[in-house]
Amino acid sequence: MQRATFEALEKQFCEGDATFYEDNLSVDALMVFRLPLGVLTRQRIVESVCATPRWSAVTFERIHFLPLNEDAVVLTYIARARRPGNDREYVALVSSVSVRRSGRFWLAFHEQMPAGG
Repeated sequence: MQRATFEALEKQFCEGDATFYEDNLSVDALMVFRLPLGVLTRQRIVESVCATPRWSAVTFERIHFLPLNEDAVVLTYIARARRPGNDREYVALVSSVSVRRSGRFWLAFHEQMPAGG
């Protein structure tokens, strides 16, 4: 398990389209966002990606990589990103959990806590 592999995957989740999500989310994936979004299941995650412009100029800072065992890892970091056509920077503390199933890793959990609350 290489940290760089999971960082690259995470960046693809920031910038990727719905097909990437469908190909890389676990069947029971959850994502947690500030209300009113709250907790999203796999289907709602993919729908949200279809309806929202993807991030650009994505950078990660203060990255922590924690293998929990052979089949699960946690990646935590501060994300900085912008949406195309918008100069406002989005900053959040992010945590993702990936699990190995059927010989490959899938994103099972992802949470974003925007900076400043």
